[in-house]
Amino acid sequence: MRVYYHTYPTCPQCHEPHAGGSPLEEWEDCIHCPSCGAHFYRSVDLVSSGRFPRTIEILSNAEGCEVLNHLKNMPLVWRINPNPVEREYVSWVTQAEKGVYLITWPWKDVRFVPVLVSEFLISRPKSKAVVIGEVSKEESGGLIEFPAVDDVFRNLVFIDSPKTDFEDLKTEINRFNRKMVFKKVKVVNCVIKETKGKNQREFICTETIRKCKNSIIKELEETFGKDAVRIVKWKKLDAQKWREDALNEDGFVDIVLEERQQYSAKNLRYRSQWLWEVLLNSRKIKRPSRIIKYTTVRGKDDLKNSASARLFFISAEIDPGDIFRMVSSINPDLVVIQNVDDFIKDMVLNGSKSMKFINFLNEPPESVVLMFSTNQEARYLYGINYPSEFSIFDLGVIPHTWDCAPVVERVKALGSGDSTYPSPVSSNIQDLPDQRGIPEVEFIESESISSLEEAVKEVENIFQGDMGRDMIKFLRDMLKSPVHPANLRRKGKLTGHILTFDYIMTQIYNIHGEEKANEINSIVKSVYGSEPEIGSPIMEKILEKANELLKKEDCTIGVVVHSHDVRATRKILKTLITGSCDRLVVCSWIDLPEILRSKSSGDVCLISTVTPPYLFTLSAPRIQKIAFIGGKKFIETVTKLVKNRLDENLRKPLYILSKDESAPPLLKKIQKELDLSSNQEILDLAEEFMFELDSGIQVSTPQYGYPSYPLTLEPGEKALLVVDFDGRGAFIPPNSSLLVVSENELAEINTSEIMEKSRSSTLIGKELMLDRQGLYFSFRSDFIRLMMEHGERAVFRRGPYIWNGFDELLKDALQWILLLQMAVENYSEQMKIPHEDTERKISEYLASLDLTAKNPEYIKKWWNDFEIVFTRKGPVPVFRIEHPRSLKDLEKIYAGLSELIPDLEIDLEDARRCYAASIMIQSFRRLLVKGKIKDVSPTLRILYRKIEREIKKILENSEKFRVSLVYTVEILREVHPFRVMENFKDYCRFMD
Repeated sequence: MRVYYHTYPTCPQCHEPHAGGSPLEEWEDCIHCPSCGAHFYRSVDLVSSGRFPRTIEILSNAEGCEVLNHLKNMPLVWRINPNPVEREYVSWVTQAEKGVYLITWPWKDVRFVPVLVSEFLISRPKSKAVVIGEVSKEESGGLIEFPAVDDVFRNLVFIDSPKTDFEDLKTEINRFNRKMVFKKVKVVNCVIKETKGKNQREFICTETIRKCKNSIIKELEETFGKDAVRIVKWKKLDAQKWREDALNEDGFVDIVLEERQQYSAKNLRYRSQWLWEVLLNSRKIKRPSRIIKYTTVRGKDDLKNSASARLFFISAEIDPGDIFRMVSSINPDLVVIQNVDDFIKDMVLNGSKSMKFINFLNEPPESVVLMFSTNQEARYLYGINYPSEFSIFDLGVIPHTWDCAPVVERVKALGSGDSTYPSPVSSNIQDLPDQRGIPEVEFIESESISSLEEAVKEVENIFQGDMGRDMIKFLRDMLKSPVHPANLRRKGKLTGHILTFDYIMTQIYNIHGEEKANEINSIVKSVYGSEPEIGSPIMEKILEKANELLKKEDCTIGVVVHSHDVRATRKILKTLITGSCDRLVVCSWIDLPEILRSKSSGDVCLISTVTPPYLFTLSAPRIQKIAFIGGKKFIETVTKLVKNRLDENLRKPLYILSKDESAPPLLKKIQKELDLSSNQEILDLAEEFMFELDSGIQVSTPQYGYPSYPLTLEPGEKALLVVDFDGRGAFIPPNSSLLVVSENELAEINTSEIMEKSRSSTLIGKELMLDRQGLYFSFRSDFIRLMMEHGERAVFRRGPYIWNGFDELLKDALQWILLLQMAVENYSEQMKIPHEDTERKISEYLASLDLTAKNPEYIKKWWNDFEIVFTRKGPVPVFRIEHPRSLKDLEKIYAGLSELIPDLEIDLEDARRCYAASIMIQSFRRLLVKGKIKDVSPTLRILYRKIEREIKKILENSEKFRVSLVYTVEILREVHPFRVMENFKDYCRFMD
C-alpha cells in the first residue's frame, strides 16, 4: 500500500492556503501567512539543536554522514489521508470499465486527482492520462496560492508500505516544537477593542508601529466616521513606558499597539510523526513526477514537444475545441475533467462551449473518462432523472451521484479517520455540507379525494397533445386545491387557453360520450357537494389542522397552495376560521421566502396541499412543522419525497445504478440501502414536481442563478423602458440592480433611483448586460450567490469585529432590517392594528428621529424593497438599501426601536457591528466592480479572484444592449421583463 505525502508550502498554524484560500507571501528567508500572522521556514534544521541524537545516529549509520546536510534543510512533509470516497476511486479506476462517468462530487472542489492519476499510471506503466482543469501560472508574483493540480503533482512523494512504529524514538519525536518551525520576528501586536462592548480583535502587524497605527485609524474612520477612535496606546520594543494619544473623548474604540520580538505563532498544528515516517523510510521515497513524465499544456501549441509524456495537465481555459482535439491526438487511457460544469453551463444560451463538449461526448476516446461536477446550480442541465430536452443518458454517460442527501448522510457516518487537517490533495469528511434536518412532517389523507384520484387517473389517458397536457394539469390541480371545482380557473401553460371544470367535462363528453361524462360528473359532485363558497374536502382538512395549530402552537401558520389559488383560499379561510387570522397567512411555495421574512420572528408551521417545486427545499430555516394534505396518491408521493430528500433532486440528483453499470463498490452498497426501486420511480416523482411549476424549468439558468425579478410585468405596474440605437426596447422592473459598461469600466446602477429621481441620463450611452436570450441578471444578486458559495470559509475583518464565513457576515449586515420587520410585527400585535397601518406608524416614527432620511414612504422601503436570491443555503434577501446614510443614523434607529418596543431587547452595541458588516460587503463588491484587487485584504484576494472569474464568465456570455432612450412607463398588457422586442409600444403608456 503506497502512502502519499506532499511538500507544498502550508502554514503550520492555520493550514492556509488550503483552509480558507488565503494566500501565503514569500519573504526572503521565510514564508509569511497574512491570515494568522505566522512566519515559518521553508525547511527545518534537525541537527543544530542537538535534540535528536538517536534519530541522527540511525540515519547516519544507514546512509552515511552526508545525510546531515539533508537534515539541516528538511522540508515539512504532510501525510495525505484520502477520505473514503477518494480511496474508492483510487482503487476502482485502475480496473474500471471504459466509459464516460459523471460524478456529482459532494465537496466544493476535487483535490485528490494527483494521487488518482499517479496510482493509475504507476500500476499501468504503458498507459497515458489527461487531466483537464486549472493549471499553474508561470509567474506567482510572490504569492503562494492554493495549488493547481500540476503544482500538487510536482510536490508529491510516496512510500511503499512505510514503517510507522517508532516507539524507541517517541521521546525525540515529541521534542519537535514550534520554535524549530516558526521564526522569531519583530512585530506589532495590535488590539482593537470597543470601549464598552464585548467585541475586540487581536492580530499581528509586520509594519512599523507608526504605519500600523495610521492604517488602523484610517480604516476605522472610513468605516465609522472621524470620531470613532477614543485613544491609541502604544509601546515600542525597547521603551519602558506606554504612550497614549487621546483622539476623541466620545470614540467607541481603543487601539493598543505593542512592539514585540516573539515567535510569530502560538500553535504548531503539525504531526511530527509524519516527518519521522519520511526520514526513517528515506530509501523508499519516490516522486511520481520523476517516475511519470508529464507536461503542462497552457496553450494549444504546448503539446508539440511532449511526445514522450504519459501525463498531460491541460488548462481548462483553452478553447474546448482545441482541448478535445488534443485529447483525441493523445489517445489516453484515462481522462479526468476536474470541473465539467464549466463546459456545460452555457447550454441554456446555446453557447459554443457546451456544443463542443457534447460533440466530444458523442465520440469519446476509448478510455475511462471521469467528469466531476461541483456546481449544483448546473446539475439540471445533465437531465439526471429530471425531465429535460437534453440528457446525458442519450450519450451513454453513467452518473455517480454522491451529493444527494441520503448518500451524503451515509458517507458522513463513515467518519473522518485521520483526515483532519486541510490538505491540497484530499477533502475532509467534516467539510461535507451539513444536511439540514427535515422538520416534523405529518401526512393527512382526505379519503374523499382518494376516491376521486383513480377516476381522474383513468380519464387522463384520453387527453393528447399540448391541450391534453394542460387539461391533465387542471385535473391534478383540482385534486390538490382547497377551491371548489366550480370556482377553479387555470390558464393552460402550453396553449394559453382558459380552462374550467365545465370545459374539461365537455371534452370528456366529446371523446368518451355522455355515459362516461355523467359518471365522472356524478363522482365529482358527490365529493365536492354543491356549495362552492365553502371550498373542497381539502379545505375541510385545512380548517381542522389550522384550528388545531392556532390553539396549540405559538407560531405563524402558513397555508401553502397553488399560486393561482392563494386569493380564493384566503377569502374562504377568513369566513370559516375560528378566531383571529393574524397568525395565519396563505401563500404559494414561491411566495414563502417573502412570508418568512415579513413574519421575521418565531417559528413557522406549514399546511401544504402541493409538493414544493425545485426552487424551495423542505429544510428552510424556521420551519418547525409541515402538514401535507391530499389524496392517497399525493400522500404516497410526498412521503417518498421527504424520505429521500427528492425536493433537492434538481440540484442534488439521485441516480440508481444497475448491476451492469460500473462504479466504486461503496456507492453501490449505499444505494442498496435506499428505499427507491428504480430510476423510473424517481423520474415519475420529478414529473409531479414539474407539474407544480407555473413557469417551467427554464426559469433557472446556471449562470444567473434563480430569478429574483418578477417573471411578468402586469397591467398597471410601472417599469423602466430602455431603447437601443436599433429601435429595440426592453422593460426593466423597479429596483433592478444593473451592471452597465461605460468606457470599458463597469458600474452598478439601481433602476429605482433612475425612476424616482428622473436620472434617465445616467443610462443613456451605456451598455447593459443581457444574456443571449435577452434576460437580465442582477449583479448584486449574483454577487451574494457567489459569495455564499465561495466565501463559506473566508474570514472577514473590520475594526474590532471578525466574521467566520460570508453567511455570518451577511447575517449581521441584515440585522437592522430584521429588527425593523420584527418591530412592525410586534407593534401590530401589541396595538391590535393592521399590518399596513403599523408600517406607516413605524416609518413615521423613524422619520421623527432626526435621521438623514426624512420621508416615511422612503423609510418604509428599507424593509420592503428587496430581491430574492436562492443559494446553496436557501433563499436570501438582497435589500435595495444596504444601510442608512451613517452610523449615527443606525444608532438612532436601534435606540428608537428599543424605546418604542422594549420587548425586542435590542443590544445598542450591535448597531456598530451591523454597520461594519454592511460596509464590508459593499466595499468588497465595489472593489470587484472596479477591478481594484490591490485594495483588497491579502487574506481575501483568492476569494476576490474566484468571484471575479465567475463574473467574467457571465460577462463573456452577455449581449451588450447600448441604451439610446430611457422612459418611465405604465404597463398596459402582461409582458416579460428584460426581453428585447421591437413592438414594445404595444405594451406600455409613456409617463414622462
